[in-house]
Formats: sequence, C-alpha cells, structure tokens
Amino acid sequence: MSQIKYPSSFIRDRRIRLGLASHEVAAKLGISQETYRQWEHRGELPESYFPKLAIALDVPENELKAEKVATMVQATLGIPKEDTHGFIAKALRKDV
Repeated sequence: MSQIKYPSSFIRDRRIRLGLASHEVAAKLGISQETYRQWEHRGELPESYFPKLAIALDVPENELKAEKVATMVQATLGIPKEDTHGFIAKALRKDV
C-alpha cells in the first residue's frame, strides 16, 4: 500500500531563513545531502526525524507536527494551513 504524501515547504523555508545550506542540515541529521534535498523537493516531513530536524532547524518539535497536520487538513478539507497551523500548534503544546 502506498503512503499518501502531504507536501510542505516548511523545512526548505526554515532552512533558508536560518541561512543554512542543505548539506549543513543533512550533516546535522546524519543523512546524505541528496536524501535531504529529496525531502525538500517533495515537501516531506519525515516524522522519524522530527527530534533531529527540530534541533537542526531550531524549531520546537511540535511546530513540525503542527505543520504536518495543518498540511494534511489543507489537502483533505481545503482549509488553508494559515488558518489551522497556530491552533494545532497551541493544542500540541498543551499536550506536553
């Protein structure tokens, strides 16, 4: 069974905002530069890497989770990420 993808530009945008090169983030994650580039190109947010990705991109792990859920909501329900991301992030912070 194929896995449904919900593409997001979050990690690319965050990396650029921090002034990091893709090879720098890849090194922090312990993955190849090509793998990281594919994640950015495809807009993947690989949950198994959330802890390392959060550190590498200097964001709370819950922000990555919120981005993934908000992207899924947008893709399935048509509600813009901008309308749900903050709410989802706030809800996730309460769980911690």
